[in-house]
Amino acid sequence: MTDVQWLLDTGALLSYAEQTSPVLGRELIACERRRRTMVVSAACLAEAYRVASEDAAHLLDVLVNLPAIQVEPVQADDARVTGLVAQRVGRIGLAHTCMLSLGSNVPVMTTESEAALRVLEAALVERMN
Repeated sequence: MTDVQWLLDTGALLSYAEQTSPVLGRELIACERRRRTMVVSAACLAEAYRVASEDAAHLLDVLVNLPAIQVEPVQADDARVTGLVAQRVGRIGLAHTCMLSLGSNVPVMTTESEAALRVLEAALVERMN
């Protein structure tokens, strides 16, 4: 992952799609200007679609097709470690995002900072309101 500004978790995606926070929208604009990207775990995207309203699902469709967004699949080789990390953080999507962060040193933008801090150091966790 080169030139990645943020890793986004399910809560960050939903805050954008449900329009409850302007933070991700502002960060998207900044990433576009700097020609940087944001990475979304496919597991987080699936979790977001699972609970999204029809309108929010349409905004998720738009979001994942923006040039600044890259969706990262969960690889078979990652399944065991992702499952073990999920035991600590509570969700598969957040676990995969934390794994991506550990492997790349890119911070996670999350609404679940306390859970992420169980496996990541504070410098890799950006709490999103």
